[in-house]
Amino acid sequence: MNDEREKLILDLTRIRDNKDCINPDENIHNYVDLMLKYIGDTNFELRERLIVSMMCNWIIDDYVTEEDIKKIFYTVISEENLLHGIGKENDDSVYTRSFSVLLAACVLFKHLQKSIFKQDEFVFIKDKLIEYYSLEKDFRGYDLKNGWIHTAAHGADALGELAQCIETDELVHKEILTVIKKVILNEGYLFTRLEDESIATTITRILSRGLISHQYFINWLEELCTCSPNFENWDKELSSCSSTKNFSPIPYTKYNNIRNFIRSLYFRLIHEKDKSDITDALIVIEKRLNAFIED
Repeated sequence: MNDEREKLILDLTRIRDNKDCINPDENIHNYVDLMLKYIGDTNFELRERLIVSMMCNWIIDDYVTEEDIKKIFYTVISEENLLHGIGKENDDSVYTRSFSVLLAACVLFKHLQKSIFKQDEFVFIKDKLIEYYSLEKDFRGYDLKNGWIHTAAHGADALGELAQCIETDELVHKEILTVIKKVILNEGYLFTRLEDESIATTITRILSRGLISHQYFINWLEELCTCSPNFENWDKELSSCSSTKNFSPIPYTKYNNIRNFIRSLYFRLIHEKDKSDITDALIVIEKRLNAFIED
């Protein structure tokens, strides 16, 4: 039995029951260090409901200093956390990566309020977050035993916060779009846990800054669309593939991820009057992708 871990669970449960407040004779730094140590624990109660949830509350509600926040941030975006086991699939190392990048998103949210980081720090921050999202291979959404994984969503959350920071410019937004396209086009994982909505949120935040032109973004959408399989004979394709042992789900994974993202983004932007050219383009693209529409 890991006495340190079990004691941490008991202590954090007590603190949570006390509205995330520690006792006057306790040192919050001792908890922060241990929480960061166990951020990738497979116990969803410890990882999600105690460590990440509580630490985000401490950050947002100023229970920790800006110096502490920086320490937390640079710990979670370090290679030991953000790139821990990178490239592996169906491996428990994914929990450390996914919840480290989620905590990074929380810190960037706080930065938007208090300007914690300087301009010269943002090149390093941006490079680390984009590197992670580019290299991640395990896009499972949820595990019945261990809870949320959600790397595609958590990574998009962090990039969405980054996109809103005044320190980011047009080139950074284009870098974010490039890596988002790579994630959407992954060949192994069908997004079924609202990952498309998280990615759409990041896109809307990029567009709200107005640093990239609508035409540039429409071209990006068109390039994404060209990567989708074009099933002109849908019924024939399904019947022929489903009858062979060599059936590959890859084309359908790409097709569905692209189509669902296009639809999520459309219904997000339809409420914004100045985005009608983009929503018009999304309608055209969706029709082209939709194999069930009869001409």
